[in-house]
Formats: sequence, structure tokens, C-alpha cells
Amino acid sequence: YYTAPYGTQTPAFKSNLTDTDFNNGIKITPFIRGKWTRTSPSSLMFTPERDWPADQKFNVTINKKLFNSDVKISDHKTSFTTSKVIGKIESFDVYPDATKSKSMNAIAVISYNYAIDVKTFDKSVSMKLDGKNIDYTVKFDTFYRTAFITTDAIPVGDKAQRLKMTISGVDAQNSNAKSNSIDGNVTIESADNFFKISNIETAVVDNAAGNPEQLVLLNMTASARDAKWNDAMDV
Repeated sequence: YYTAPYGTQTPAFKSNLTDTDFNNGIKITPFIRGKWTRTSPSSLMFTPERDWPADQKFNVTINKKLFNSDVKISDHKTSFTTSKVIGKIESFDVYPDATKSKSMNAIAVISYNYAIDVKTFDKSVSMKLDGKNIDYTVKFDTFYRTAFITTDAIPVGDKAQRLKMTISGVDAQNSNAKSNSIDGNVTIESADNFFKISNIETAVVDNAAGNPEQLVLLNMTASARDAKWNDAMDV
């Protein structure tokens, strides 16, 4: 948006001008294809045909002939810089592997405010389990702004293991800008902590007959086998 700093009640721009006049009379550098439209008697809006490139400074020059003759403009030039590429960890957790017993997968969800270069993303990622590289796969959403990183199966050992993720500067898709670096850590618990009750909750719900019943909800850190829970619990 551009609002003329005219300081009077008189509309800054001539009323008989069309959008074509504004597009011919305003120069933006470096050049980016788009369209200027008037949003009020003293304000203009530029809509680019493509997403703005990240971390790029633009200079805007407005032809003085677009302004009303009785309006004194302090400056018919302005500039702005688009935002930097920013990445953040939405989640980074471990889950039981669906195909291997006593194994875990770590899954990280990383989001960015710009589309990223998926071809070079892998080069920016490091996954180390107790200091040793571990393989992983990466998938992206349709807008290339969210990365889903899944490690190979990690066997649960006698000791807790530390998984460290480092993502160095990631390239933006439509500019030379790079993102901030990201670090994250998760712990794969030892075998004696692999399966346990993580928390207990209670709830009151109606049964099929419409009568309230009290429930005890057990959340486990891994899948539990069918068992006679009544024999193992004392409520």
C-alpha cells in the first residue's frame, strides 16, 4: 500500500485518473510484474502477479503528474523491504514404528513463510542420533511451505538416546534469500521406559441408555496388547 503524505484534506491523486494511468506513471525497481489500483482518493495498492521475493528491497517512484496540482507532496518516492525467510519447528516428537517392534520414528514438521527450494532442502538437514548420522525421508505440502521429516526406525536400547536435528539456511524458491537456522532435540527413552502410562484422565459420558457413566482413560507411550485390565487395576 502507498498513502501519499500530503497533510491536507484535498485528495492526493487526480480524480480523473484510471488504473492504467497509475500503472504507467509508477515505477517499481527491481521490476516485478503486477498491477496498481486506487483504494482511496489518496491511497494506492500494488498486487504482484507472483509472490513477493523474500528479503528484497524495492524502490517506488510516482510521477508527480498523478498528484493534484494544489497538493504539496513531501516525497514522491518510497521504498520497502519484504520479510525474511523464517522457518520454525511446529512439532518434533517420537512415535512407535508401525512395522518394527520396540522401535521408534521421529517426525518433525517444519513450516516456512515462503515457498522453499525443495531440490536443495535435503542438503540443509542433519539428523544425528547420539552423534551419528541417521537416515530420514522428507515430504512437502502442495505449497512447499511445510516440510515433514521422518527418520528411519530407531531401535529402543538399554539407554536413552538423543536425536538432534539441525536445519541450516534453506533457500527460498523465488529469490536468493536463505532462512534462519533451526535446531531441535528429542529423546528416545530406554527400554525400561519404552512402555508406560503417560497420563490418566477421567471423564463422565452418557451410555447407550442415556445414563451417565464415569470413565478412566489411560494414555500409553506405545501400543498395548489386549489384556485383562480389570485384573491389573484397582480403582
